[in-house]
Amino acid sequence: MIELFKIVSSFLLVLTICSSYANHIVGGELTYTCIDSANSRYRIKLELYRDCAGTGADFDNPARIDIYDFADTVLQSINVWHGPVNPVDPTGNNPCLIVTGNVCVEGTVYETTVTLPPRPGGYQISYQRYSRNVGIANLVNPSAVGAAFYASIPDTALVKCNSSPEYINFPPIAICANENLIFDHSASDPDGDSLVYELCDPFDTHTDVAVPAAGASNPPFPIVNWGPGYSAQNPLDGTIAIDSFTGELTAHPTQTGLYVVGICVKEYRGDSLLSVHFRDFQFYVVDCIDPTAATIAFEKICGDLTVQFPDSSIAATTYFWDFGDTTTLADTSNLQEPAYTYPDTGVYNIILIVNKGTTCSDTAFGSISLKPGVSAGLSFNDTCTKFPHILTDLSDAPDGFITDWKWLYGNGDSSTLQNPNPYIYDTSGRYELSLIVTTNHGCIDTARDTIEVYPEPFVDIGDDTIICEFDTLFFPKSDPDADHVWVPEDYLYDIDSPIVYSIPQQDITYIIDAVSQHGCIYSDTVEIIVLAAPNVVAAPDTVTINRGETVQMEVEGALTYEWSPNTDIDDIFSTMPISDTKLSKTYHVIGTDTNGCTNIDSVVITVRVRPEIHLPTAFTPGSGNINDYFSFFHYDLQSINYFEIYNRWGKKVFEGQSLNDSWDGNHRGKPQEVGVYIVKASVVGLDNEVINYEGTLTLIR
Repeated sequence: MIELFKIVSSFLLVLTICSSYANHIVGGELTYTCIDSANSRYRIKLELYRDCAGTGADFDNPARIDIYDFADTVLQSINVWHGPVNPVDPTGNNPCLIVTGNVCVEGTVYETTVTLPPRPGGYQISYQRYSRNVGIANLVNPSAVGAAFYASIPDTALVKCNSSPEYINFPPIAICANENLIFDHSASDPDGDSLVYELCDPFDTHTDVAVPAAGASNPPFPIVNWGPGYSAQNPLDGTIAIDSFTGELTAHPTQTGLYVVGICVKEYRGDSLLSVHFRDFQFYVVDCIDPTAATIAFEKICGDLTVQFPDSSIAATTYFWDFGDTTTLADTSNLQEPAYTYPDTGVYNIILIVNKGTTCSDTAFGSISLKPGVSAGLSFNDTCTKFPHILTDLSDAPDGFITDWKWLYGNGDSSTLQNPNPYIYDTSGRYELSLIVTTNHGCIDTARDTIEVYPEPFVDIGDDTIICEFDTLFFPKSDPDADHVWVPEDYLYDIDSPIVYSIPQQDITYIIDAVSQHGCIYSDTVEIIVLAAPNVVAAPDTVTINRGETVQMEVEGALTYEWSPNTDIDDIFSTMPISDTKLSKTYHVIGTDTNGCTNIDSVVITVRVRPEIHLPTAFTPGSGNINDYFSFFHYDLQSINYFEIYNRWGKKVFEGQSLNDSWDGNHRGKPQEVGVYIVKASVVGLDNEVINYEGTLTLIR
């Protein structure tokens, strides 16, 4: 059986209002009670309620309550401090209504005692506050509308020391759209006077400045400025009415929103109207949903006798579970999501009652089938790409047998064999390997593990090649982290270094195995064909000549040739070049055959050393030609002992320090005169022979 049970949906207009605007007074009433008739003593009580979900105005503390005569003249203003501030249940203590979201209302009471002597016409009492919530739907510009709470004490000619009626209950803050509201809005009267109820206009203030800070605003107070289509008798979208005799308030709102409502109760003694008591409050009309008790439909549970029961109910506040275990009476729980351990496999009927014992309860039924379990298991070997992985089923079904297997390799491939053929991964990486097994009871279990597929080491020693005898081949290691094994090792050098090289002397085939740290192996092969080098023969092998002589060289055995160095030789590409070298020298000749293979031979030339020195007999300094300086020409000298020039009076006018020094015809910056000069020199040859020279020099200008 499903009873009516409502929960405020989370969109709540209230939330929009409360989160976007400051706090404001959302309702209240002003009452008085005669506590000492002989001395005209009254207790004045102001009950206020405020929106506390956002930030902004708090309760006034103190609040100023103004007392007027019936000529609307203020007689006194009283500062009153409020009592405790208490949260107000937005549902109005309705057990079938739950408010979700940020809905917050607080209430407090201001009380004070005053002496009000008998006065013709009686007294008027008020408290005023500016302004109301921005989001009120039935007022024009609600943020510019205030709230005035009002009560009147009748003339003692009508009744001595009267007490006003007081409403028994505060209306619920949140009510449901498109649902009927029935609320007891009746009041009690200490004097037993007759009460008549009606919908009436809430009061506005005269000012848009917060009261009482700006001073009293005398009655009568204006009524609120209703929006189009709204009034005291029609304050919300839908219908609303109050029974004039019982105070029962009924409503059927049709639109969500925030609405201001005014209720009045008229106090009669006999045929005389003593006073009108006003209440001003707000309704938050919201969308609501019905409560539902729900249990998960368990088709079966395999291998685990402990079951966790999730709650899928809507709007539940209390829970009662019956797990259907007929072997015990202790198979119940009041937890929202309990767990229960069954004694054995089988089928059990489950009952869930939410809000048990209230008018808002609902009941759901379900069942659970416990079957013998299965434990999936697998084994595998980590290996390398291009190598087979052995996959083995280790699953166990102790109370049945496995009927289906499904292997998922983690790369989109799969198999339905119990122990599939060895599987080869083409790409290295980490793969989630899964085995799903199903038993004859329909129970399913999955085993998962991560399989590591290691990359094979990379090795590339090049393509098959043809080389010439004496050529060198280099093989850089393709994978520096792998070990390399060469077969054979003939003609290989630096075999453990990053670059291995070979100088093969015959045809040979190399095989290299690269082995990674995980044992992955990759091989490569290269075949080398070795072409014989040409037999290059140069002549003469060695020869000795005197400086100034030439040597005729010749070479044979190849197709083309090139001699080096390329100095003191007439044709470096000739088979019979001539050298006129002045120094001992070795010439190398490279011969190349029709296959492009090369070989080399050499000719060694030894030049006999003959140190010489030659000095000119005249020079013309300052003439701007090649004879501006005097120096000597030489061959095969290694150093100078002295180089001196004297004038005809025997005075030294120049002294050289090296073989390359020269005289410019000046002495101490002065040009020397034309004439004959004596030259003396002593030099050392390459063979340490000392040569002395003495002669004359003619200076011409």
